[in-house]
Amino acid sequence: MATAIAGTSSPLARLQHSNFLNALPREIVCAILTYLDQQDYLTGMETCKAWKKLFTDHARHAWTSIQLYPHDIDDHRRDGCLGSHVKSVTFKGFDEEDTLYRVVKKIIGRGCTEIETLVFIECTSRNQTRFLAHLRRLAPSLTHLTMIEHNANIAFLRVFDVCPKLTHFTYKPSVEAYVDCNVYDQEPVVRNNDVLVREKYPSIVYLCMDTIIDKRLRLEPILKKCPNIRSFIGASFITYGEILNRSPRVSPLYHTAVVDLDKLFTWCPRISFLENNWFCSTHNSRRQCRKYNDNPEQTEGLQHLGVCETDGYGRNQIEYHLKKSQRSLEHVTLSQHTDDDGIGWSAIFCSICLDQLRTLRLRSICADVNSIVAMINHSPLLESLTLHDMQITIDSIAIQSLCIMDQLHTLELVEISLSDINSLVTILEHCPILEHLTINKTHLDRGPFMVDLLISTINSHSTQLKYLNIIDMRATDNSDDGEDAAAEVLDSSRYDPTHVLVTETIILQGMPMISYGILQSIAGIKPLRCLNVQLDEQACSGKENDLLLFAGMLAETAIEDLTLSYIRLVPDDVLAIFAELPRLTRLTMGGPQSIANESPTGPAHINGIGLLRLISTSRSLCNITISHMRMSEIADKDAYDMEDRVLEERDSNWAISGEKYIPNPTDEKDDLWRNFWLNEQALHLVEFQRDLKVRRYLY
Repeated sequence: MATAIAGTSSPLARLQHSNFLNALPREIVCAILTYLDQQDYLTGMETCKAWKKLFTDHARHAWTSIQLYPHDIDDHRRDGCLGSHVKSVTFKGFDEEDTLYRVVKKIIGRGCTEIETLVFIECTSRNQTRFLAHLRRLAPSLTHLTMIEHNANIAFLRVFDVCPKLTHFTYKPSVEAYVDCNVYDQEPVVRNNDVLVREKYPSIVYLCMDTIIDKRLRLEPILKKCPNIRSFIGASFITYGEILNRSPRVSPLYHTAVVDLDKLFTWCPRISFLENNWFCSTHNSRRQCRKYNDNPEQTEGLQHLGVCETDGYGRNQIEYHLKKSQRSLEHVTLSQHTDDDGIGWSAIFCSICLDQLRTLRLRSICADVNSIVAMINHSPLLESLTLHDMQITIDSIAIQSLCIMDQLHTLELVEISLSDINSLVTILEHCPILEHLTINKTHLDRGPFMVDLLISTINSHSTQLKYLNIIDMRATDNSDDGEDAAAEVLDSSRYDPTHVLVTETIILQGMPMISYGILQSIAGIKPLRCLNVQLDEQACSGKENDLLLFAGMLAETAIEDLTLSYIRLVPDDVLAIFAELPRLTRLTMGGPQSIANESPTGPAHINGIGLLRLISTSRSLCNITISHMRMSEIADKDAYDMEDRVLEERDSNWAISGEKYIPNPTDEKDDLWRNFWLNEQALHLVEFQRDLKVRRYLY
């Protein structure tokens, strides 16, 4: 075979000594190149002249969007890949205007004149005259303009004027810009007279102004000129807090920056997505916003409302629009950040019928349990419910009047009180298709509280649960007999031991008595893909055999992501089992959060030889993070040679990052080990990252 391959008459030999892509049909070459990203293209173009031409000719599909940094001004490798096919450009980290405008001129000179999306992240453009002049050259086809952490004040209406097709505009300045540039109430000076502000901007449908600006001087003039806005995101309470914390001298009165709802709907009657004086937002809400913008014909009336009651922005005007839009609202987020006047939201909740409501999020709202239950009962399509920091105690009696929520798939209980474990049982009985359950900083007024009891209770009632997240849940009184209470709850729950659990993600953090025995129970869930657990040191002390048994049981699951925090000892045989798990791609293990590992049981240890063997033998792992542990059974010379051993095979594609300290390192070794912590074989934070592609990176 070797002789045949070496022979010139062999077809395989001829293919090896030629540009093999030339031997393939053009359609197949195009299909192959569609799987490559921009870095792949740059690498391929540097291979040879033939490949440079080939990759340049096929660059259009991979280079529709580009991200540029200041150092790209002198990087000419991608020049041949630019052109009118580039539709999206992101500038990031340009804190010098001259550099920014040089790069802008460069991409324009390369034919990027049909850009539709332009993003500035952490950039500076304080000379508005220059900025508008360059923006105009990029703007003929521009529809989306985004400025995040922008270090400059902006002449908003002038920007709209030079971008005639603009439909989406987002602006969030940095705190430094807010302080230095008088963003609150000063309009930037524009010296050219040919930029005239138009009377209306009918093309604007999305406006995000997440900054504190004077509503009379700066915000309202914009809203009056944009009658077709469908999505408006105003100043958030979180943004106000950031400005107040970092620069209290320049923080304005908050109520002077929040536009009145009545005026807003008068100027912009087509709004369907509104987050005004909002406390928090989510990825899902942004996705809903895009849906409303992309399908305007399917959205009539206000469908998304996110507001926070604060001083000067009260319950009365929120109530009016809540009731006015109760037949169209699909997503409601209500927050409260003001002293309660003794009235609260209870009467309002009892009087509204949100029959199209899909998502309800209540944070710090003053209302009783019965009124919340009444509003939920009047929302038959409710799919997601979040109760956050509510001054209520949920008990079984109040929940009995709750209708069966046969559409609810997500439930989040954060910083609230449950009267006892039976309250949770009652809630779960009313949520037959629940898939996502989060219980965070929630406590039981009456005990007992045991983690295994809690998990058994949840699993016995939530047969479709796929995601379980329990963080810092404890009982105020834990003096009752735990075993008797557990038996009573499980008997009353009509637990069916034959039903198959489908939970894929389990997160248990900040709770007592998380032992290896509990992990073994969890490992019996076959579809389990992600497990993140903070162990109890005392409950796990001296029970390494249970850890070994748990590791072996994981082989029967679909585990892909495993995190074990506060683990005291990871022996070699456990690491050997982890290396054989066929689907495990991410492994995180950490001792107590101190490099000294101050504990009666001594510092946390991980077997160093086993760690090296895990890295070198696992065929599935792509990311391993070890923190606050010491390596045992490994000599100094082995530790120094770890990087060489990890990277000795070219196709292993491992890189090492984190923090490091090496006693008396040589210059050469120090360069190789940057970002790695090794102090007397103590791993403070080490991450081993394997690139899934054939490339290999050394940081």
